[in-house]
Amino acid sequence: MSTPAPETVPTTNRQWRIDVDTSATETPEWTQVRGVTNFVPSQTDQMADDTDYDDGIWTSMGVQSRSWAPTVTVRRNIDADSSFDPGQEALRAAADAGLPAHVRYYNRATPEGEAYEGMVQVGWSPTGGAGPGWQEVGVTLTGRGERKTIAHPDATP
Repeated sequence: MSTPAPETVPTTNRQWRIDVDTSATETPEWTQVRGVTNFVPSQTDQMADDTDYDDGIWTSMGVQSRSWAPTVTVRRNIDADSSFDPGQEALRAAADAGLPAHVRYYNRATPEGEAYEGMVQVGWSPTGGAGPGWQEVGVTLTGRGERKTIAHPDATP
């Protein structure tokens, strides 16, 4: 007798959350970046030929280095007190100053999902558009060094 396949539930694109460290100390103070309308996690491996005489006629490619650069689109909502989202503002300020920012992002679909953090250089690019449209900004988070796998923030100990 065969075992029936377990029921599955599809995940949505809304599964990712990004936080920025707004602390001026060594202890992070994570502030959610709100208004995210698109998030694309990204890691790229730079490959190099590592073929040697033992490979015969076959070539071999190995990872030489890695880079990571998630892209985010945010809608610039204004709060009731006429201020922009604090998480967005922290990223915009880092981009304006040319300073790195400390970020983490994780898959909210499950507490066992992917979770990462690291230092990034922030690119901030307002998208413009028609008058009646929403103001959106494209944000590129170019990794500065290692993207670390972390314990999922929503995981129960």
